[in-house]
Amino acid sequence: ASPMSLELRHVEANALAPYVDDLRALERDVSYPIDDGRDRFVLSHGDAYHPFFSAMGEAHFVVALDRGRVIGCIAAVRKPVGAPGGVGDGVYLGDLQVAKAWRGKGVPARMLFFALKVWARSPRRLSWRFAFGAAMRGERGDVMNAAKGVTPMKLGAPFALLNVYFVE
Repeated sequence: ASPMSLELRHVEANALAPYVDDLRALERDVSYPIDDGRDRFVLSHGDAYHPFFSAMGEAHFVVALDRGRVIGCIAAVRKPVGAPGGVGDGVYLGDLQVAKAWRGKGVPARMLFFALKVWARSPRRLSWRFAFGAAMRGERGDVMNAAKGVTPMKLGAPFALLNVYFVE
């Protein structure tokens, strides 16, 4: 597992088929704690993987590959979001997964920086004013662990408001 062999790709939902078997294997290998860590569950996004996301809106994926095999993924769904001032473009970020052998090697940050570069090349087509997501709390903490050091999560701080809410 060498960061040098990592390849990142932006894949739209209609082009996800070649990656589905690897994505399904990755999601079977990632479990999430429930009941204060006394039990665990595994997510399944179905046989074609993307319809779960496509049903919400315009689905995009960043897949991280090691020698052609998916070792990481993050989904982004562009969709209308209601707010006090009306409806605006939003993006749901979710399904961040990294294979065990690649954890602790900065893969999520690299995927997010890559996604920002993709967005910068097509800001009108991929526009959004509101971003939101959901994260699980695990044995080693929560999403705030990922906000330490240099991270894409902090890039918007000068012109955006970042709120993190914890829900039981």
